[in-house]
Amino acid sequence: MFCDLSTPNPNRFNVYDELRARLIASGVPEREIAFIHDAESDAEKMKLFTDVNAGRVRILIGSTEKMGAGTNVQKRLAALHHLDAPWRPRDIEQREGRILRQGNTNQEVEIHRYVTEGSFDAYMWQTLETKARFIQQVMSGQTSVRTADDLEGGALTYAEIKAIASGNPAVMEKVKVDTEIRKLDQLRSAHLNQQHNIRWQIRSLPERIAESAKTLARVQGDIATRDAHEGGEFSMIVGTTEFSGKGAREEAAKALTYDVLTWRDDMALQPRASFRGFEILSRGKRLTGLALDGEPVPELFIRGKGLYSANLNPENPLGTMQSIEHALRALDKFAEQEQEHGSRLGKTLADYQAQANKPFDHEARMKDLLARQAKLNAALDLDKNEKQVALPAEADIGLAGDIPQGPSIPPRVQRTSAPGMSP
Repeated sequence: MFCDLSTPNPNRFNVYDELRARLIASGVPEREIAFIHDAESDAEKMKLFTDVNAGRVRILIGSTEKMGAGTNVQKRLAALHHLDAPWRPRDIEQREGRILRQGNTNQEVEIHRYVTEGSFDAYMWQTLETKARFIQQVMSGQTSVRTADDLEGGALTYAEIKAIASGNPAVMEKVKVDTEIRKLDQLRSAHLNQQHNIRWQIRSLPERIAESAKTLARVQGDIATRDAHEGGEFSMIVGTTEFSGKGAREEAAKALTYDVLTWRDDMALQPRASFRGFEILSRGKRLTGLALDGEPVPELFIRGKGLYSANLNPENPLGTMQSIEHALRALDKFAEQEQEHGSRLGKTLADYQAQANKPFDHEARMKDLLARQAKLNAALDLDKNEKQVALPAEADIGLAGDIPQGPSIPPRVQRTSAPGMSP
């Protein structure tokens, strides 16, 4: 028997001692009843487990924490009793794992769950169901599942406490309806925000797709220019001086580096050289990238139909030349990336267009709930003076008498302490 309410205490009322007293009064020998709390040491637990497996102890009572994992008493277990509902689904699994396991000689076992009508039990079992459903949604990995319940909403609201205390089924139904309406209202707000974002994306994406197409065309044009100047001996014009032929590459690199550093204070983007059909440009830079002399290293660019960056290496002019050549070789990869980018934008636009003006999935359910809420409010007199009254036995609110009848709400709720707890 599992019970998380109170603990054994001979000096005050508690569920454990009361349960044992009633079992003894029903004819069960006291020696055949044991509390898990009585076994404090490992040796005492081992002796108790042995007695249960041997059948000398027929009834073992304990809490989920003390009698969960590690309690191996399954050999002769015939029935398990949940006297209350724990807080977590895994606690149920731990409890039932004591009897539903290998080594039990009984081919069939019984599992009993006890609830008291109109008590807090219903809320506890409903909370367990909600948590278990959430865990199953996450663990199943089904891509069709788009939402999961928020477990942070498990705390009781004032309205739920009032409904449980009143015992009026109409009030309890109203709490459920109000809760579902709030949840659907949040989903509808999220849907409206999503539709607003979809409309904005549909307006902005065509411009981005067009710009991507222009960029791709520029890069493809520059690839054609680069390939047209492929082969042959090296040739580069720096300022008004042409460098070509054997050994000209290093001389051109030095001249370019000198020319760019000479104009390091010029913040305007200006051409410094031409190479393979492209302009080599530079401009000064103030904040980052310091050279050895403490002056900023200018920025270097390549311009054809598009503009591409390269790196100036004041210490190694050939490194500057290698950076320019590498930037030109990378145009093919740049074109491929831009083409993929444009394709993604086009697919995204098609997806948004398919989702545009999509109605709220739960609109019909929302309308039904709002109608039901209005009728419940009228029946409970909540739409007049916030005073909750009992439904008359012959109440007819236009729903074919489908609102359950129940006692009136008491004028006040007296606070009492649960067994085994201080007031």
